[in-house]
Amino acid sequence: MRCEEDYQAGLGLGDNAEAIVRSRLVYTAYALVKFIDSRDSELRFRNFRIRQISSRGDIEDALALFPGARINGTDWLYERAYQDSEVAKSAYGFGRIPGDVEDTLLLLRLYRPGDIIFTRHSIREPSGALSIQFPQRIATEITTTSFFRFSQTECDDWDDFKSELTASQSWESRWFKIARRFFLYGGAKEFNPEWGDVDRVVDYMIALEAMLVPERGYGIGQRLRKRAVTLLGLRDDAGKDAERFLGAFYEVRSTLVHGSPLAVRHEKALKQMRQFELLVRRVVVAALRQIPPDEDSRKKQLAGLYDVPLKALVQEAARLLKEIEERL
Repeated sequence: MRCEEDYQAGLGLGDNAEAIVRSRLVYTAYALVKFIDSRDSELRFRNFRIRQISSRGDIEDALALFPGARINGTDWLYERAYQDSEVAKSAYGFGRIPGDVEDTLLLLRLYRPGDIIFTRHSIREPSGALSIQFPQRIATEITTTSFFRFSQTECDDWDDFKSELTASQSWESRWFKIARRFFLYGGAKEFNPEWGDVDRVVDYMIALEAMLVPERGYGIGQRLRKRAVTLLGLRDDAGKDAERFLGAFYEVRSTLVHGSPLAVRHEKALKQMRQFELLVRRVVVAALRQIPPDEDSRKKQLAGLYDVPLKALVQEAARLLKEIEERL
């Protein structure tokens, strides 16, 4: 059995977490993490750490935490310790812990592109009992060549990034809850155009629509493009390029949701997926920073960013009316 000092050193979570460990009333959350590319074998954040599973002993320990999982020497382990009073466990679950795990993955994905995934999640109770968590939308298995590149020197910056976004007045808003759900869905899906695995684009576009387009009907794509560009403060050629870029991917989205095959121009657009991933993240972060949480204020602000001209709406209404008349 390891001594107390060895146990604390093993967690490696800093003075605050070590104080929690000494209290003995400790819950520890674990997640099996894949597709991190780092020169560092351990990434130490303020409240948790992610360390590489590099030895046979590490693999055996991880298998005990995640029975039946496929684990190799390129995988990583997320660990976070909680004092009993922090968890507020109920008969239905482990309080804040599952939400914290999901928030961590969301914020890592928002920080930069890269297919980081959490494939399994478990919780060690103060009694020593291990609870294996049911599959969630964040717990997936995919294959990818797009790794999440990160270093220890970036941990403080990420912690500041996390603190800023979670303190946003819109973090708990209804519109952001929808957007984050589909952003997570998108990142959990494999992206491989050669095999037709491109549904991630649909989820990302739903996330953007949830944030930027509360209206329905005509002009959704136009509103999305122009509001995103304005929100990011892009002007002149940069703004036009971003609009064309979003337009190309919105066309991919529309083709997919209507069950149509992708054309050559869509395949060309998908070759720029990395740039699209980056742009989506920039828009999500800008929306959290700038768009108010309540619906009335949000709609007013978004309409101020851009709205479809009245003349265009009248012309569209006339076109639809003519189409109906021709069918009668």
